[in-house]
Amino acid sequence: MMRARHKPSPVPSLALLQRGAREALARLAELGRAEPELTGEWCPDADVYECDGTIVVVVEVPGLSPQNLKVVCKERVLVVSGERQEAPGEPGERAFLCLERPRGRFVRVLRFEMPLDSAGARARLGGGLLTVTMPQLRERRGREIVIEVENEEGGA
Repeated sequence: MMRARHKPSPVPSLALLQRGAREALARLAELGRAEPELTGEWCPDADVYECDGTIVVVVEVPGLSPQNLKVVCKERVLVVSGERQEAPGEPGERAFLCLERPRGRFVRVLRFEMPLDSAGARARLGGGLLTVTMPQLRERRGREIVIEVENEEGGA
């Protein structure tokens, strides 16, 4: 006697595939929203490092003055923006043969995983480098607290 083979239904497999596709699209949509709608005409290079509980961000902004820069730190996000303007001069008096240094507005957004002390943040400009230092905060959530166990003496 021959037994009939049971074939798996394609419906559960298709449902799993659809769910996986929905999850992947949702993750891609989240990635698209990761950066705010801030745009600029150029983006300066930056180095970020940690040193003794402080986050240090160094941004290349040669030719800019403190008046042309804005640095904002809120929670876990640092936004550095500014504008490099055309050097003063009469229109038509220069004929550039090569123009590589970007001009116009820029916005650089840096996100951090750890909480930062915005009130303790400092920024200084020197030698074409903007250096921003931000102390890290110790998160209170998840902190381990040791609870003493007392010995209860009872009469028995």
